[in-house]
Amino acid sequence: MKPVPEHVLNHVLAIDIGNTRLKWALHDGADWVAQGARSTRDSMVPSMLVEEWAQLASHLAAHSPPHLPNLRAMISNVADKATTKVVISALRVIGCKKSELVVAKAAQCDVRNGYAQPEQLGADRWLALIAAYATMKRAVKISDTLAYPQLVVMAGTALTIDALAADGEFLGGVIVPGATLMRAALSLGTARLPAITGLHEMFPTCTENAITTGAIEACLGAVQRMHQALMQRGAGSAHVSPACIASGGGMTYLMPHLSTLPFPVAIHDNLVLDGLIRVAYAIE
Repeated sequence: MKPVPEHVLNHVLAIDIGNTRLKWALHDGADWVAQGARSTRDSMVPSMLVEEWAQLASHLAAHSPPHLPNLRAMISNVADKATTKVVISALRVIGCKKSELVVAKAAQCDVRNGYAQPEQLGADRWLALIAAYATMKRAVKISDTLAYPQLVVMAGTALTIDALAADGEFLGGVIVPGATLMRAALSLGTARLPAITGLHEMFPTCTENAITTGAIEACLGAVQRMHQALMQRGAGSAHVSPACIASGGGMTYLMPHLSTLPFPVAIHDNLVLDGLIRVAYAIE
């Protein structure tokens, strides 16, 4: 991430509350300086968050000049509202009195929201789009090339695949169950299909492998179909092949198989946290 001017340096605690995991990272205005993660269910116990974030107090004391504003938090939450209340309560205990729950807007950070009701777009998807677009603009500036469309893939409990035009317009996207959720759904919805995780092989010869392979291939197929649609939309333009950027904990299952796609996929450690920081400094 490009460093911001010294006069706006400020510590921001970015918090990404997903359905399965709560991820957080502390940014000092120039770089990430601390980070962590835990299950969202565990995060419902305020004392556990307070204990984890207590270490930040000593870091801030050592690195924050007295004239800088206090720590503030930027939050993305796709879990239930109760989790937000717990997180904000824990933030107050550690002395963080400034917090903002991010929701999707009609336009922000040069990205335009294609949803008819912008706020209905999940905050995690919105922030990932913002981070992906900023990443593209930086790459274009460095390489002195034209802007290009992007496919933004977020793999978590659900798999979201969003199309972003070269000029920052969010065109739309799809949501499908993630690989783990697909396997769980088959186990819960059928009488004889096991919940045991199998291996991936293109011609499975046992039920466990058939389920695992099917879930992974379904996710990869959805990504490929969306990439093809985005490429066809831009046919005839200077850049007909969109870039694909992916993030999220669910990429663990998909990463070994990304090479089978007919286009490269760039992995980003955490698009949502990156997006939170970009929004934070944009509203300084």
